[in-house]
Amino acid sequence: MNDELIQINEEIEKTRDSIKQLRTIVLAQRKDLRYEIGDLFAESRHPFYKVFLIPGKLAKMRREYRVSKTEAKIEDEDYNDSDFELANKYLKELKNVKNQLEFYSKLGAHDLRYCVGTQVLSALNQPIKFLGLPVSLVKLYKKKKNVSMKLGKIEGIDEAVLFIATNGAGLGHLTRCLAIARQLKRVRPDVEIIFLTTSLALSVVNKEGFLSYCIPSKMLIDGISAQQWNAMLKTQLSQIMSLYGFKAVVFDGATPYASISAAMAKGEAVKIWTKRGGEKTAEIAEARRKMEDQFDLVIIPGEAGQSVPKDDQKHRYVNSILYLDKEELWTREDVRTYLKIPKDKKAVYIQLGAGNINDTDSDLGLIVHELRKRDDIVMIIGESLIGKEMKIIEEDIIIIKDYPNSKFFNGFDFAISAVGYNSFHEMVYNCLPAIFLPNMNTKTDDQYGRAMIAENGGAGRVITELTAETFNQCVDDMCDEEKNAAMRKAAAKIMDVNGAIEAANVIVEAMK
Repeated sequence: MNDELIQINEEIEKTRDSIKQLRTIVLAQRKDLRYEIGDLFAESRHPFYKVFLIPGKLAKMRREYRVSKTEAKIEDEDYNDSDFELANKYLKELKNVKNQLEFYSKLGAHDLRYCVGTQVLSALNQPIKFLGLPVSLVKLYKKKKNVSMKLGKIEGIDEAVLFIATNGAGLGHLTRCLAIARQLKRVRPDVEIIFLTTSLALSVVNKEGFLSYCIPSKMLIDGISAQQWNAMLKTQLSQIMSLYGFKAVVFDGATPYASISAAMAKGEAVKIWTKRGGEKTAEIAEARRKMEDQFDLVIIPGEAGQSVPKDDQKHRYVNSILYLDKEELWTREDVRTYLKIPKDKKAVYIQLGAGNINDTDSDLGLIVHELRKRDDIVMIIGESLIGKEMKIIEEDIIIIKDYPNSKFFNGFDFAISAVGYNSFHEMVYNCLPAIFLPNMNTKTDDQYGRAMIAENGGAGRVITELTAETFNQCVDDMCDEEKNAAMRKAAAKIMDVNGAIEAANVIVEAMK
């Protein structure tokens, strides 16, 4: 056996001993009476009268409960293999187990329940301390209630940026964060990029090579209260921030939750809000403006066709933020080959969210019904990556469920679309003529105003009340080759810059 293998085997034995000790600690923590006492106090806070029941329950618990001192058994088989690579691989696996156990050991030591239980047990054995127990518990709660665990910064990461995207059912905020993060990685490849999102589309983050954490949106968790959800989000965010020691935290959402603001305030990172405008009323705009005080900088992405204002001390104005640059789109030939679109057919991309193609009372159903009357059109319907599957199986309809769908835009002749920020700007930026159907009932987002930018600029058509007559008039314009070409030229004049690179440069400058 050579010296290297002897050294590895010695390290294996040391690691095994550490694992035995750590497992004993972790199991003891989990079975410890202190956790039981901590749970008792936590459960007795509401309603208030339950506090008076604590002494009786505590006495009963002490009589019935015995602290488990069962030694943790390690079931690793003896390792006598003389192969160097196998020994090295086994050592790495053991170290991973050790790291996990260290994590849980430290987590238990900082758990508020564990600390409460320790205080109570100590007081039960010392009458003087028992008299001062209420005061000591209040002090402990004040000290610990806003503290998660302190595990220290992860080694080997010098600079990191956290992106927080608070999405509900859509992908808008997450898409914008990803667009900026991709450009930031190009400018500063040495920076570690981490995501915390309420969107379920973690696959799109991982696809870009970024590490992601997820707290599902409150609307996706049945029975959870706003207070519970905010506490969960705050705990997760606080833990993440303590692990990475971020240089910058970039938030993208309609409004920053109190839990996010509280967790960000404790760190030294530069706090940045990517705050899209487009508010429908002055009252909403003023309410959001007041929230800017929680941040060091505010990045404001513009709308297509609007001039970019000059920066001031607090605000950095950039062009509309897009996920893909034009050169990243597939060619027309590749798209049509991939989607099997006949050469003699016009390809129409439809992006309207959920709907029933057989119900002509719905927007999607009416559109499909009218387009089927034309024999020169193929319909491509874009499904949400995280939405419910539409289960459309029709010979004349192609379904795409990809991300981002904009990579296919060169292969389409025109689009029929809702007017969300990302989808609208992707179509204008990539010169795809579109019939826009704005949602007139949104609370904060002025979709009609956005859609009219395209119509007034000659890059699209807007329908506020969908009927067969108004729709077919717009389709006739889209199918006219001269009008279609004119719309593409007009779109290029409205918008030809991707603001994602500008936003990335703002973050880089703020980190200095």
